[in-house]
Amino acid sequence: MDEVTPQAGPYRSYKNFRTWSGTIAGTVLALAALFLPGLACAGLDLSAAAIERLDNGLTVIVLEEPAFPLVSVQVVYRAGAKHEPLGGAGLAHFVEHMAFRSTENFPDTQVVSSIYAAGGEWHGYTWLDQTTYFATAPKGELDLLLGIEADRMARVLIPEADVEAERGAVLTEMHGYENDPLTVLQDYVLYLSFLAHPYRNNTIGWESDVAGIQHAELVDFYTRHYHPGNAVLAVVGDVRVPEVLD
Repeated sequence: MDEVTPQAGPYRSYKNFRTWSGTIAGTVLALAALFLPGLACAGLDLSAAAIERLDNGLTVIVLEEPAFPLVSVQVVYRAGAKHEPLGGAGLAHFVEHMAFRSTENFPDTQVVSSIYAAGGEWHGYTWLDQTTYFATAPKGELDLLLGIEADRMARVLIPEADVEAERGAVLTEMHGYENDPLTVLQDYVLYLSFLAHPYRNNTIGWESDVAGIQHAELVDFYTRHYHPGNAVLAVVGDVRVPEVLD
C-alpha cells in the first residue's frame, strides 16, 4: 500500500475540536493545493474558502479555484498515535491500510483502482494526532472522490483474512523505515522526549504491538474515530461551493 512518510507534525494538541477544525482549515487547504499542479506556486487566497459545519458534525472547507480543471479532496480524522491504547501502538496506521483496501461500495481494491481509472492520484498518511486521506482527479470526478470518502468514513470492510494479509504489509513497511536514519532518529527523539505521553509512540507502531493487534481492535478503533464529527473535509479546485455541499 502506497504511503507518504510524514516529515513534520502540523497538528499538535488542541483544547477542543472546534478550535482544532478552525486551526486546521488553512493547513488542510494548503496541503490539498499541493496536489493541484501550479497552484502551490501561483498562490491561493485561503481567506476566500467557505467553511461549513454540517448537521452531522462534519466540517467542510471549500476553496473555488477555476484556474485548473482539477479537484483535490482531502479528509483529516482526529485519529493518530496519541489516540492509541497502551499495547496498541500502530492501530491508527493499521486502520489506514485497511481503509485503502475495500469498502462496501468500492470492494476488492476499487478504492484505489477507481481513482487511477479516472486519471487521478491518491495518498494517505498517519501521524501523531491525525490520519489523512487525499486524492486529485479531473474536475468531473468530484462525485467519485466524495463517494470514496463517504464510504471510507462509514463503510470500510475489515475481514479477518484481509487483516492478516495487511499485517504483513505493515511490518514490511516498518522494516523499510528501520533502514532510514532520519526516521529512526525521529522515533527515538519522540520516544525520549515524551516519557509519559502517547506522542512517544512510533506512528507506524512497535513491531511487538503490530504483531499482536487483533481484528476486534481494528474494528473498534475504526468505529470510534471514523465519523463525521471527528473529521474535516477540504475540497479545492474547479468546483462551486453548492455542488460540494449538496
